[in-house]
Amino acid sequence: MNAQMRNATRPPKVKTLIAFSSLIMLLFCVFVVYQASKAYEGSIDNGRVNAERLTNILADEIELTFLAVDLTLRRVVERDYFNRLFGSNLNEDLEHNLRLWVDETPQIAAILMVNDTGDITIAAFKRGYQNNIDLTESFKNHAIFKSLSADDS
Repeated sequence: MNAQMRNATRPPKVKTLIAFSSLIMLLFCVFVVYQASKAYEGSIDNGRVNAERLTNILADEIELTFLAVDLTLRRVVERDYFNRLFGSNLNEDLEHNLRLWVDETPQIAAILMVNDTGDITIAAFKRGYQNNIDLTESFKNHAIFKSLSADDS
């Protein structure tokens, strides 16, 4: 009888093995969840840093684009001023310069010079953009031309 009581009080080896395995699995699951939460937080932080960096890069690129366009338009205005100073006899020179400036400025595809009646006097395009604008059409009825004409009045 003593042997039977000893067997009843002592847990069998299989139950001990299952309990130990369950404890190990539980610890492993806790470790995996902890690592996943840390990886998630790290990914969110990296995404935030990358978004800020890309926003700064995009803002810098936009600023450079506006500066390049502004510089080119200032050059056009200056060249047109000299053209008008000499009686508008340098239209071919102005058109040549416009073509050079359009070709060397990647942000600009075309420059059109429009007179006060809305007719296109000089046009310079990058290759492949010539057919996008009808050069025979007048800008007299376009909203931008009307608003600029109203501002001048």
